[in-house]
Amino acid sequence: MKVLVTDAQVRNSVAMIRALGKMGIEVHTCDADKIATGFYSKYSTKYFVHPDNIKFENDYIDALNNYVKKENIEVVFPVRDESTLIIAKNREKIYPEVKIPIPPFEKIQQTSNKAFTFQIAEKIGIPAPKTYYPSSLEDLNQVKIFPIVLKPTFSSGSRGISFCRSAEQLRQAYLSTVENFQNFIVQDYIPIRDKENSEFDWYCIYDWHSKIRGHGCFRRIRSYPLNSGPSTFKESAEHEEINHY
Repeated sequence: MKVLVTDAQVRNSVAMIRALGKMGIEVHTCDADKIATGFYSKYSTKYFVHPDNIKFENDYIDALNNYVKKENIEVVFPVRDESTLIIAKNREKIYPEVKIPIPPFEKIQQTSNKAFTFQIAEKIGIPAPKTYYPSSLEDLNQVKIFPIVLKPTFSSGSRGISFCRSAEQLRQAYLSTVENFQNFIVQDYIPIRDKENSEFDWYCIYDWHSKIRGHGCFRRIRSYPLNSGPSTFKESAEHEEINHY
């Protein structure tokens, strides 16, 4: 089997490349970065460099499609949120013989929307920080307790996130980022107190019938930026309360 793993620069992709390669699968990789880390894995049989998929979406899809047909790729694994959304959005333009194991574009767009996700959590009783959904600068006046966190509705890797300790800081954060991110949520800041009350990540895989086929839970030990960004070091853990939800 031949597969293509996108976003070879990110750590998730490198782990996927290794896992698939160890299973005897022929792994191809791609990225906009000419020196992407995953290109140099011993399990990356071939790689190609493509146009930036955010700035040049159509060129990216054309490059992906040409490579898939040329190399007879059977499965494409999108990795980053941006790539997953773009590939799902353009699914009908991609060589029909290739399998892409991701949900339809509309479903991915919903789950990538932080406002939608927290509204669902509130509706079904999953604990979450107090969340505000401002649609204008004036709406920020409803926030009375600080510190808080301002987050773009659509973003990843801590892009656009601001920590604010006063109403003026919140106002300035909103004005400085609104040009790049149109929609925001504002949430209470939850401090990390100790190891038992630290931050946990929970991942799972569903099949096409919405049945969980596997899951994992990890405790964050270090992040960058500190106390706010993506994890840089974590350990596997069990958390029954999270498993319950």
